[in-house]
Amino acid sequence: MSEEETTAYHEAGHAVAAFFLNLDIGRHGVTIISTEDALGSAHILRRFKEQLDVSVSPRNHLKIENYAIMSLAGNVAQQKFRPGSEYAGHQDLLDAADLLDYISGSTSETQARINLAQIKAEQLVDLHWKKITAVAEALLRHKTMNSAQVLRCFQSLDTTRVQKSKSKTRRKPRGVFIDH
Repeated sequence: MSEEETTAYHEAGHAVAAFFLNLDIGRHGVTIISTEDALGSAHILRRFKEQLDVSVSPRNHLKIENYAIMSLAGNVAQQKFRPGSEYAGHQDLLDAADLLDYISGSTSETQARINLAQIKAEQLVDLHWKKITAVAEALLRHKTMNSAQVLRCFQSLDTTRVQKSKSKTRRKPRGVFIDH
């Protein structure tokens, strides 16, 4: 497994998490083209941090938690694809901690929120693993994808699933029927 493949799964984890947490991927999308600072990037969090409001409404509170989950999902996907691979998401963890600290009253509360966000990121990655794989494979082919291209990866999976289910023989439903 190459570094590029590992990066593709990492960035796909961010992109898929963003999609299912209703976060905007943005016009720059997700890429595995490396820069001086990173092996790849998903331009999702940067825009939010620039707009972070001083007052934390319940809506912003939930959005902050979702951004933290999305930040952690990259490494979760990377580790699922390549267990034991070098942790490339150090900045992702710092971003998640920084966001969650913003809505926490103490260090222990921040740590508890990080732990919960990690659990939610793991659940999200497990639930949407096929979609993450599809996005990672597309990233390996195209190097950069916008939100519409990420969405098309999902739709192609859903179309395949619908075609397979139509081809299966339908059985009568089982259940308890009560005559009155």
